[in-house]
Amino acid sequence: GDRASAVGAHLFVPQVCLLMDMKILMCSVGEDSELFFSLYHYSALESGNSGQGQTISEEFVVELTAQGMPHDISKIGNIRTLFADIPVGMLPDLYVVVRVLRKGKLKFDAASTGSAAAAQAASSSYGAKKGTSYRRPFAVAVQGLPHPNDPSFVYNKEMEYTIPIYASSQESNFS
Repeated sequence: GDRASAVGAHLFVPQVCLLMDMKILMCSVGEDSELFFSLYHYSALESGNSGQGQTISEEFVVELTAQGMPHDISKIGNIRTLFADIPVGMLPDLYVVVRVLRKGKLKFDAASTGSAAAAQAASSSYGAKKGTSYRRPFAVAVQGLPHPNDPSFVYNKEMEYTIPIYASSQESNFS
């Protein structure tokens, strides 16, 4: 008999990679912190009033000490990740999003950052068990990436950005 064979059609979509190299966090969190880096794609609708957005990558996590340094000293100057398989068509509307969480006591006490004994005393005054660490939102940062049609945009070229960090003055307002 006759055999039918199915041939799958594959659509090739040009893709690029983005190498992100974190140099320094110039923000005083005052406690251990975690930074979550991700790529976000936002596309405006035809009306221009609203749009659609979605995170298109997994999060890259960087853990830092209260002094803003990596826990592993071999990571100093060597904190990087590769965001791969980004469709070229998404480049015009692509953003790097950074969420900053602080880890520590439920309430932050600036006076307790001076010594371990003061930190332990402050921790017990808030009812936290010894060794208990809470993760709380601290700040967020967003950086748009250059449009491929921008004359300054060059593939395979290193670009450096200073990303402003926005922190709410009231933790309860962070959302």
